[in-house]
Amino acid sequence: AEVDPSSVSARRSLAEMHRALGKPEAAAAIYREIMAANANDPVARQGLVLSLFDLGRQKEAETELAALLEIEPKTFSLLTSVAYWYAANDQGEKSAEYAQKAIDIEPRYIWSHIVLARGLMTQNKPVEAERVLLRARQYGNFPTLDYEIASARYQAGFYREAAEELRKNFSVRD
Repeated sequence: AEVDPSSVSARRSLAEMHRALGKPEAAAAIYREIMAANANDPVARQGLVLSLFDLGRQKEAETELAALLEIEPKTFSLLTSVAYWYAANDQGEKSAEYAQKAIDIEPRYIWSHIVLARGLMTQNKPVEAERVLLRARQYGNFPTLDYEIASARYQAGFYREAAEELRKNFSVRD
């Protein structure tokens, strides 16, 4: 971005790095600059939405999200990211709502199923969460999914089943 300040891709990358480093204010400023030149830049708009959520400016983020979804209604990865934010901030109902929207658009994206399950667990619905995760296995199977299934089973009080699930990919030594 310093070498070629006019490079939109470099500026987007810089904004993403700021977000990754926990500097959402700096990221939002860059996204806004990009959008000043091109209001329809979908990557910058998505980055701005996520930066606003990271800043805790939920109302503003939701307004930007609604505007973006009017233009790009099938952005399942953004919906999944927003659902993760809601789950991490103990807003299970909104998390489940956005995760389900993402699944409706692209059911093969397993991370949407995982965040739906997290939203359900936030609402103290671990059995429903386990069902969602077991359905997700039709699209893929990897250790993170096994861990999430074990977490749902543990929260439901199925301790032995949770331990058996973890043994598939994880071990404890010493």
